[in-house]
Amino acid sequence: MSPETVGVLGVLLFLVAMAAGMRIAYAALLAGLVGFALIRGWGTAMASVGFIPWNQVALFSFGVIPMYILMGFITEHTGLADEIFNAAARWFGHLPGGLAVAATFGAAGFGATTGSSASAVAVGGKILTPRMRAVGYHDSLAVGTVAGTGTLALLIPPSIVMVLYGLITDQSIGAVLLGGVIPGVLSAVVISAMIVGICILRPKLARPIPPASWRERFISLKGLSTVLIVILITLGGLYAGVFTPTESGAVGAFGIFAIALARRRLTWKRLRSILNDTLDITVMVLTITIGIFTFMNFLSLSRVASSVLNLIVESSLSPWAFLILVFAAYLVLGSFVGSFGMMILSVPLILPAVIQLGFNPIWFGIITVKFCEIAELTPPVGINLYVAHSVTGVSIPRISSYVLPFIGADIVIVGILIAFPQIVTFLPNLMGMS
Repeated sequence: MSPETVGVLGVLLFLVAMAAGMRIAYAALLAGLVGFALIRGWGTAMASVGFIPWNQVALFSFGVIPMYILMGFITEHTGLADEIFNAAARWFGHLPGGLAVAATFGAAGFGATTGSSASAVAVGGKILTPRMRAVGYHDSLAVGTVAGTGTLALLIPPSIVMVLYGLITDQSIGAVLLGGVIPGVLSAVVISAMIVGICILRPKLARPIPPASWRERFISLKGLSTVLIVILITLGGLYAGVFTPTESGAVGAFGIFAIALARRRLTWKRLRSILNDTLDITVMVLTITIGIFTFMNFLSLSRVASSVLNLIVESSLSPWAFLILVFAAYLVLGSFVGSFGMMILSVPLILPAVIQLGFNPIWFGIITVKFCEIAELTPPVGINLYVAHSVTGVSIPRISSYVLPFIGADIVIVGILIAFPQIVTFLPNLMGMS
């Protein structure tokens, strides 16, 4: 068989294995191993599986991943996340649908310490959904908001998904993270405006609540001040070139740890839970990375990636048609894998075509993250739907209908970013990173 034929068969094996219930890391590893063996023999295949993990993952730059994950779990387990959501409720709760707006900005704030959409949905669901229900919010707004806004954590720096994008595309991680700042704020603002507009048109969805006093609002910020300082130091040091991405993650994790310790939020039991959860997620991400890199190296050996690029070039596909195809592919991938898998699996394959078509790689990274956000909300297998179901008890079909306005808002945001790419590239260019 020709290498191209083996490549196609490898892709089919990968998809069949995932459809049969095999985890993405092992499905990718299996397909890559078998594909290598068919092209180069079993000896080379086994050697490559032993070499790739060390060559691709045992790198200093990958140390940023456990550090950002550790930041998120310290924030979640020690109640610092509660302060973020409660402060947002004090500032925005009096607006039409104000607690839902608070959930949106709370998810954005929590995303600045965790980068995990599933964690943002879980924490928001535990904290704000009961409060919204208690004051008469309809579930379509209360539950839909928690599920629909958790994806902001993928975009608001520091984001693990964007770090992965920088690592696998060899782009500046600082530039990628900086490129997500304005789109992240824009996303929160657009979604909040949508919520307010819906509640003005359908006031029965959310009963108004008394506004908090200005004193209560500013007191709510007091507890957040040290957390915000740590985030600003972490990101500011990264953007200014004082820290490497891994060092910035270590500084952030240490800062959040020190805050939790100073406020007596840490117990031995919580610390064990934090470290166990961090280890679980880190191993999951790195295992997926090993499997996908093995699979992608096989695809490179089989020349499938170059064939895809040649097909796109020879078909004279317009850049916008290409984006539509990528978006459709992400909706399909979202039915099988999470954002980590989607990013690692797709980007190495399509990046040559992205550059060939003249797209800015940093801009495309943010567009890709938005596609991941939409995929994580898309029925029937969007991960955020299941997390929201687990913390609220609402059925998956109902949550699927509740998040439709948020999917629509995300599509609008993607359209804005396509029409005005400077929204993404402005800050990286300003800092001389792009």
